[in-house]
Amino acid sequence: MARDSVLYLHGWGGHYPAECPIAHALQRLLSDAPVALHMPTFHPGGKVKETRVERFLVDLAEEARHQPNGRFAAVVGCSFGGLLAALFQERFPEFVGRMVLLAPAIDNFARNYEGVPEAERRMPEVFVKELSSLPARPTIKVPTTLLHGLLDNDDGGSALWRVREWAAAERFSAAHFPEGVDHSLEPWLSTPTAAPDAPPLEAMLQWALEPVQERGLQAACRRDGEAAPEGLARRARCHRMWDGVRAS
Repeated sequence: MARDSVLYLHGWGGHYPAECPIAHALQRLLSDAPVALHMPTFHPGGKVKETRVERFLVDLAEEARHQPNGRFAAVVGCSFGGLLAALFQERFPEFVGRMVLLAPAIDNFARNYEGVPEAERRMPEVFVKELSSLPARPTIKVPTTLLHGLLDNDDGGSALWRVREWAAAERFSAAHFPEGVDHSLEPWLSTPTAAPDAPPLEAMLQWALEPVQERGLQAACRRDGEAAPEGLARRARCHRMWDGVRAS
């Protein structure tokens, strides 16, 4: 039986998504959960300068159509991947269950390319032109929780004031701004207790997957009968699987 998928969109320059810290954390947290982790790269063949946002969003939509229930159960986006995740759900909300944004790199064109001579730009003009045409702060259309460190800035990702303005203008399910955390998301990522003013990634992931968990429990009840001993046992096993969405 096909499993629901969690889509992870990595940050800029992450040629190999599985090697980044967020990917490692997601792999650990989801290792025992009945979901699949999908980690595509938006750099074709690892070639950063061939990145094209529109093409990537369309490709994601096509992949989503073939997922169980015709969508990704949850989307996690970090940095530039956070911007892509937000753009994806704005254009294709029907393909996203819930979303988690970590240090999203919004206002990307304004921060990196506006007013910069073409000869000094890091990316080809076709990408810059495409980026300038996209929403700098996408409209949030699906249940979304956001985390952005108080120490993040335009040198790393997006300055705090940008994301605070965006959070105030949109209907986020929750927005967290932990102290002492910069664009690397440390120390929050590796030591959640170091940022007590924000939930750990584990809790954010559990929230994102609540609908999937509920569907699994309902299916178990339908198969076995809620009152039957074997049905109760199946529900208990399902709960234990979801308890596996935890830090090891």
